[in-house]
Amino acid sequence: MSFLEFQAYIENDDLFPFYLRKHVLGKKKTIGQGQKISYPTDKFVLIDTGLVAASYGKKQIIYQLAGKDQFVFQNQLDSHFEAFEYTEYREFQIKDVVVQLEKEKLLDYFLLFLLKKEEKIIQKLVELGAMHVDKRIHYQLNEIFLLVYGCQIEDKQKGVYNFPLWLKMSVFERLVRTSPANFSKKLQPLIQKYILSSHQNPWHINVKLWNTFYKKFCRF
Repeated sequence: MSFLEFQAYIENDDLFPFYLRKHVLGKKKTIGQGQKISYPTDKFVLIDTGLVAASYGKKQIIYQLAGKDQFVFQNQLDSHFEAFEYTEYREFQIKDVVVQLEKEKLLDYFLLFLLKKEEKIIQKLVELGAMHVDKRIHYQLNEIFLLVYGCQIEDKQKGVYNFPLWLKMSVFERLVRTSPANFSKKLQPLIQKYILSSHQNPWHINVKLWNTFYKKFCRF
């Protein structure tokens, strides 16, 4: 098996989360919904259950949503993560992981695995920054829907689906990354046409109305 073939095998089978839990002593921790923590650059986190948002800056810009089996690294000096749900996670010392992976000749694979993950995060941030706010709203609602239901909104034909309880105006505004006034203005068409209900938790979406609206009125 070639290097790239083995790399593909590792990524498809989520080998590293399983491997680190079994072979490296990570400190098990929990964080309650709504709590925030920061951690030093010599450590990283692996999520066991729950969901956290990694963010940075005074405006708490969200750059990653991380759920089960996902890694969170400190990418910015002022970054931290907050729990959108009650979350169990493991905290690893980077030096301990490096020693173990070098011993098993897996370090190169792990570094490439992480590099690809980081590239996807950066690419997403760049793409979001270039999008109009309308498209950012469309994109982020689809991302959250995918997180919950495993598919895009457009993959469903009809029905009313709930979003997770953590989705609120304050959170969604941070995901869309625009001013409160502009955010409210761009979201109103979805609310006024009964496509999206955001007046009470959980938010819910009418898939048939969503599909009709974006096919008929929106050209990104």
